[in-house]
Amino acid sequence: MRKYLILLIILLAPISGPARIVEPVQDTPVFSAPRTDARALGIIAGGTRFSTTGTPVLYFQENHPMAYYLTFYPIAQKDGSTAYVSPQIRVEKSESGSYQYRNAGYDPLWRRLWRLAAIAGTIATAIIYWRGRRNGNIRPESFAESCCFALCVVLLRHALLLTLLIGGGNICC
Repeated sequence: MRKYLILLIILLAPISGPARIVEPVQDTPVFSAPRTDARALGIIAGGTRFSTTGTPVLYFQENHPMAYYLTFYPIAQKDGSTAYVSPQIRVEKSESGSYQYRNAGYDPLWRRLWRLAAIAGTIATAIIYWRGRRNGNIRPESFAESCCFALCVVLLRHALLLTLLIGGGNICC
């Protein structure tokens, strides 16, 4: 029992730290408030690490026909005031010379691993199905065949929806 308790403490220690580190990439805007229509204080020029000064703020961005949540992290500025940064937003210069915000499709590690697991599960299910059909263990129109087919459909659907979610709707265009 003691081993499990120590293992649990070791596993939970990294996520219970006092400060969270945010690493926005190049062309990420810094805002004065946790929303996209707030005044932009600047644009991050290179890879920088910030420690947050409070809890992240979720902002609902409605952009017809898409709507999504943006996570804004509060960071401290040199003068002591608080600014907000979201790793999901990038700034692009348009052809007319004005700057526009774009959803960058923030892709955290857990989504990448979940997508990889869904794709690996689909491939493993297909391999098990074809081996079973070839060896005669899975008969046509049997319950096992229906389960393999349903599992493949669910896993493939999940992988495709995760790809759409991460791409921010920028897959087809």
